[in-house]
Amino acid sequence: MRFITSEIEARSIDKGKTNKWLNKWFEKEDKLNRRYEVWLRKIDEAGVAYCILCDKKVVYGANGGRALEKHTTDPNHDKAFRSQKHTSTLPTASQVVAPISSADRATDIKIKTCAFLAEHCLPLSLAPDLLQFAKTLAADPAALSTVTMCRKTATYTLTHGVSEALKAELFDTLKDKHFSLNIDEATNHADNKVVNVVVRYFCEKSGEVKTQLLGSFVENYATAQNIFAGVGEVLDRSEPEDDASKSKPKEKDTSKTLPWENVVSCLMDNCNVMRGKKGGVETLIRKENKHLLDVHGDTVHIVSNAAKDFCKKFDSYLETLAGDLFYDFKLSPKAKELFKETCALLNVDGATSLLRPVESRFLQMLAVSERILSLLDPLLVFYYGFLSSSEQKAYKEIFDEVLTRKGTSAANSARLTEIHREAKGCHSSKSDRKDRILLSIFHNRRKTRLLLDVYRGILPKFQNFVKMYQHERPLVHKLHVDLYRITRDFMSLFIKPDDMPESFSPSSLRKVDCKDKEKQVADKRLPVGPYAYKSFSKYRKDPKQAHWIVPFQHALRAGFEGACCFLQVKLPLENPTLANLAALDPELRSEESTVSGLIQLAASLPNVITSEQSGLFSDECRHYCSNDDLLGYLPDYLASGRVDLDWWHKVSLLKKDYTVKRMYPLLSRLVFACLSVFTGPFVEGTFNIMDDIIEKDRSALTSENYEAIALTKYALRSQKKTSSTMEVSHQMRVAVTSAHHSYTQFLTEKKLLLEKRKQKRIDAAYEKLQKGKQKTAASSRSTHCVPSTSRKPNSLHSASAHNHSAKKSGPRKPSGQASAPRKPSAQASAPRQPSAQASASQQPSAQASAPQKPSAQASAPQKPSAQASAPRKPSAQASAPRKPSSQAPASQQPSAQASAPRKPSSQAPASQQPSAQSSTKKSVSTHKPSLTRQTGTLFGWLGLKETDTCLAVSPDVSAPNPKRFRKE
Repeated sequence: MRFITSEIEARSIDKGKTNKWLNKWFEKEDKLNRRYEVWLRKIDEAGVAYCILCDKKVVYGANGGRALEKHTTDPNHDKAFRSQKHTSTLPTASQVVAPISSADRATDIKIKTCAFLAEHCLPLSLAPDLLQFAKTLAADPAALSTVTMCRKTATYTLTHGVSEALKAELFDTLKDKHFSLNIDEATNHADNKVVNVVVRYFCEKSGEVKTQLLGSFVENYATAQNIFAGVGEVLDRSEPEDDASKSKPKEKDTSKTLPWENVVSCLMDNCNVMRGKKGGVETLIRKENKHLLDVHGDTVHIVSNAAKDFCKKFDSYLETLAGDLFYDFKLSPKAKELFKETCALLNVDGATSLLRPVESRFLQMLAVSERILSLLDPLLVFYYGFLSSSEQKAYKEIFDEVLTRKGTSAANSARLTEIHREAKGCHSSKSDRKDRILLSIFHNRRKTRLLLDVYRGILPKFQNFVKMYQHERPLVHKLHVDLYRITRDFMSLFIKPDDMPESFSPSSLRKVDCKDKEKQVADKRLPVGPYAYKSFSKYRKDPKQAHWIVPFQHALRAGFEGACCFLQVKLPLENPTLANLAALDPELRSEESTVSGLIQLAASLPNVITSEQSGLFSDECRHYCSNDDLLGYLPDYLASGRVDLDWWHKVSLLKKDYTVKRMYPLLSRLVFACLSVFTGPFVEGTFNIMDDIIEKDRSALTSENYEAIALTKYALRSQKKTSSTMEVSHQMRVAVTSAHHSYTQFLTEKKLLLEKRKQKRIDAAYEKLQKGKQKTAASSRSTHCVPSTSRKPNSLHSASAHNHSAKKSGPRKPSGQASAPRKPSAQASAPRQPSAQASASQQPSAQASAPQKPSAQASAPQKPSAQASAPRKPSAQASAPRKPSSQAPASQQPSAQASAPRKPSSQAPASQQPSAQSSTKKSVSTHKPSLTRQTGTLFGWLGLKETDTCLAVSPDVSAPNPKRFRKE
């Protein structure tokens, strides 16, 4: 049993009880005015106190203070109190507790802090911030004792309280400012595509450019239209209109909407979805804001891709080696520990883990190459044990040279031999990966070392640019010059000086043909960087190394050509907007092009500087360029490099003599808008915390929670505050108070919205299906109804066509008599009745396609016979090819056997007797059976008769008049 003195600890012990412990119970008195603090103590048991006079536990968890009051009325308690009064004058004489020193209490706090970090798997680096946060909370113990918070409470407090208030403050700041956007998307561990929108603006209060997360949303259908619509929803925080409110005119809440006209520029990556000319996101934004500045795409990605293009020319040699080394140690923890011991025996300090090359990271191969180079000797010693006996003899001298150079003792050498034996037991000594590693470290060691030095010497030229423009400070005034500089510097590595443009001319630089061999330097002058120059010169002169050094030279030249051409084509060297933005550079203030650049920027942004203000703006620009009083601000700018804080903020505060008016109000407005332009993919940093929040084991975290966490984090970062030092505003308190109601309403609206979207997709799919059916029916109807000279005659109109032409040519005769005139039947024009044979199985036979001899008894009613109604089997002669006649097409000429006339049965009814039309139809249906079936099926489906439909015109016969046909 332990006495508890802290009320917070006591209430945590009483968690789950109806009545929790309160320290104010000590101040209560019984009927004899005796205070409870004399006898009452709280112990480490839930809902239970202890009376030190009665040596008895008092259960208060159910009744609270009434249980304590009831205990004071106990006769035994009163007797114990009276006896204690006569035996001792000290109220606590029954139990003497030694006081705890301040050092011990501080130790207890450290212990509990570390235990808290371990309990919740938090990083140990969080300990200082956690202690500071605890001190902040302990400053108000009265309020702290009343606070309770569960997981759900924390969720809606953050999402609909804290972050909502911070977003409202951000919108209030941006509604009267011009700002720029940075948009990108990435896939999280939950396999959802999250689009983040980052905003940058100039804060006049602090005098610097600030960058914050404006919002994020999930868009798995990542099309340009969907991303654009999502960004529009981020800019519009007003409540969406429902179906009932759409009919009523309602004014839009402009305080919750950021207009597209306030967007100065929008930086995105260079994919077609984002920057496509026809339907990209930027094109759609430009339709809403035609004055959007064209700042091109993300130049950091372009420079990084140029470096990748340079490395690809070496057939990914180092990339493959780095991947093999990484996975060789990752798959065997024992081998990793043995390699770490090898590094210690060789007196190698620093990191001993290999890096895995990741293509999506900017210029990571530079760090990977430097790590391999620093561990090249330990790798050679470690993998020496995997060589065969003959190979060990061949490379024994190299192995001993490394041990001597590292100052390895005999005892350490013996331990290395033991490590070789142990490493073979935990590694597979025979594998393709192991063979590639041994080949690169031993046999191709010269090539490996040379290429590592080349990477170490060439890639920093790209890395300097990438690191510089990933910084948060505004650098838009330096971008155009640096783009020209990096392209020219890289081109000068392998292009002769005589062929390089002399002056600053981006157009001339772009026109240089980098693939022209005559303009390139010779092989012996190809640059390889400061670290590989000596070894490259040595190997180039050695004939024994020609088998690999010559292809290496070709790859090096191809790498320079590819990277330089990539920079020439992709970088916006001739972008007029970036050239005009260079006028914001304080060092170019006295240049002639500064005034014209500022005026052109104002003309490009009429939503910032109107046409009526252009005259005053021009005067301010000329006065700014000639004002020598500004020279005093230049040293501070050169020292810090902050063009916003140490130059333009000070310039904007200048006032006219003896007045309170600003000297450059219009110029400052334009500059503040232009300084918001992004120069690097700052939005990439917002995705780094996404994987920390949404992990594989908690991928169900919603995007709303992620957005709330990211918004709060970047808001505190922009304010340069922490959770312990942040200022809580009245609006934030109001938002947190109403957070539960907002959260409940949000869940309801979210559910309804999902149902509406689901129903909308179903309705759209159903409507699309109905339109498809109608289109199919219309096309089928037009196929059989609309006259066409391009289709072959079907089974319906061919009978009429042959009947119409039979008056001229007469009936056909089989074989040699096919061209003789045929006498028309007297009943040829009578309406045709469907026959039983035609409907049975609808499969044409050779006999059915043969012309039948008409008789005068065809129209007389006859009794049907069993033979007439039974389906006829196709004969072997039906498939025999027919001999074409001179009057009919080859495909329709009956053969001598297949076209023999068949005498109709005398017992068949008149409705089943074939006429000239029916016989001709059967002849056609032999060639086109599918048309006969399709026509009959279509007419039956439409509920029509064949005589109710107009006929198409055959390409080889003339169609009769439809009206005359119906009449006949």
